[in-house]
Amino acid sequence: MHNKLVRGFVGAAVMLGALVPGVFAQSRGLDVSYGRWLPGSGAVTYSAAYYRPVLGPLDYGIGITHLQDFTPGDDRSLTGGEVSLGLGRDGRGPYVVTGAGLGFRHVDRNPDAFWSV
Repeated sequence: MHNKLVRGFVGAAVMLGALVPGVFAQSRGLDVSYGRWLPGSGAVTYSAAYYRPVLGPLDYGIGITHLQDFTPGDDRSLTGGEVSLGLGRDGRGPYVVTGAGLGFRHVDRNPDAFWSV
């Protein structure tokens, strides 16, 4: 089940990238990321966001996030939408991104909010 979700997420990111041709030449882009929580927690995040500049190095993004967390005794995995603010996310060096979103847990289908820095 979860492998299907990951494949679906990757497919959605590829389709989003295909729908946005030439975005890098226009200072817009697609940001795809993978991250882990604390070592030993087993939690992994995947996200893809389309972003565009607002003012100078500041930009905003809209995307999708999948959190895969199989902590023993509690499955907190979820998938949902995300909005982000970025600083320096133009592909020329290090950048900072913060985001927040709302998703639905896979086990009980209840909504759950999330954030990241």
